[in-house]
Amino acid sequence: MATRGATLEAATKAHRERAERAAEALRALKTSGIEIERSTFRLDEVRLPPPPGQPARREELEYRAVTTFELKTRELDKIDSVVSAVATTGLFEIRNLRFAIDDDNAALDGARRAAVADARRRAETYAQAAGTTLGAVVSISDTDLGHSREFAAAPLARSAQVIPPETLTVTAQVTITWRIGPGNP
Repeated sequence: MATRGATLEAATKAHRERAERAAEALRALKTSGIEIERSTFRLDEVRLPPPPGQPARREELEYRAVTTFELKTRELDKIDSVVSAVATTGLFEIRNLRFAIDDDNAALDGARRAAVADARRRAETYAQAAGTTLGAVVSISDTDLGHSREFAAAPLARSAQVIPPETLTVTAQVTITWRIGPGNP
């Protein structure tokens, strides 16, 4: 949500009132399963060019106060009505939606096991080609991809039907470092 003003003070004063209304509107949606996960605030100085056909003059300044809210819900069956409720307040620009799975998901654990098995198979192939063997594991690092799918939404949309994806693809990437053992006899 953004509020514009001719001065820094005007932008922040007007924005403070809107931000309080916005936070209250989001807190009212808590019964629908919405949580405010994070919010950020920034002030921007915007330099306005002269209107077309006007002689060049000193650029006019405008200030913009912006608060961004990141929301979270686990109730996908309510997502359409909740997004519509947020949009119809007139306080927010809905920029994108992201659907993700929890980190403790069985499918994700299976993908991690498969990634480790694939890393071992590849490492053994390289070790065998080099005439050596794999030793103990030195380190393992998970290259987390976030396991989410993002959807863009038109800014200032007052209503839009939101349908969660039927499936999410689950992948895992891992980097494993092994000690190299003695060569093959």
